[in-house]
Amino acid sequence: MTKMTTEYTVSLTVTSSNFPNHPHLAVLVAKRMWEMSHLPDSISSLTGIPMTTIRQLSRIQKWERLSKSVWITGYHGPFLLPDETDELYNGQRYEDDPTAPQREAVYKGGWVQDRSAPSALDWL
Repeated sequence: MTKMTTEYTVSLTVTSSNFPNHPHLAVLVAKRMWEMSHLPDSISSLTGIPMTTIRQLSRIQKWERLSKSVWITGYHGPFLLPDETDELYNGQRYEDDPTAPQREAVYKGGWVQDRSAPSALDWL
């Protein structure tokens, strides 16, 4: 018996709501998350790529997960290397507001008794 093989050409368009101008970086993040055994729904929420597209990409590009003895859990990034991050931000860096980490003033006000009634019937 001879084994018959058939070749198919697949066209897959990747769009990302989180990386609209850089879908190739979204695919790169998805691949790295896949390798670290993240679930497809968490990959989808971080990259903005639909779960069906992630599953198709993993089959087409033959992504492999780490061995079952290695589980990286609780790691949520960064999944991009510094040069890839520069490409994402077009070389621009944004600095945090220096006043943002300061503590807010604590409210020291108290309950003012004369402005409220102890019961709803006292208003009548």
